[in-house]
Amino acid sequence: MTPKTTPESPTKDEPWLWCLSRGRSRAEKMPAFNYSGELRPFPIMTPRNALNLRTVPAEVVRPDYAETADPVSEAESRQQQVTVEYKPAQIATLRRCCEVARGAIDAVVRVGPGRY
Repeated sequence: MTPKTTPESPTKDEPWLWCLSRGRSRAEKMPAFNYSGELRPFPIMTPRNALNLRTVPAEVVRPDYAETADPVSEAESRQQQVTVEYKPAQIATLRRCCEVARGAIDAVVRVGPGRY
């Protein structure tokens, strides 16, 4: 599948812009910045209409919430009505897993970025 536009060849209807201010604004030219390496930002494509929606091909099956944003099928799903009851041994195992994960996160924070 080939895209209609690319950053190298944008069209008037679908321009590619640079993301600025942590996503709050856009610019047509790459912002000036003193980059230290070879990695550079890539322009993002602007929305195709005011609602930020893209056209979906007719052959793609749409879920019930595509038009109304009301997920009726999800609310009526059997999975939403089933409550899992864990045995005490399973709860103890889950708690131990959480303790180990928390210890791993704390260890990574103590090491810090860039230090091994």
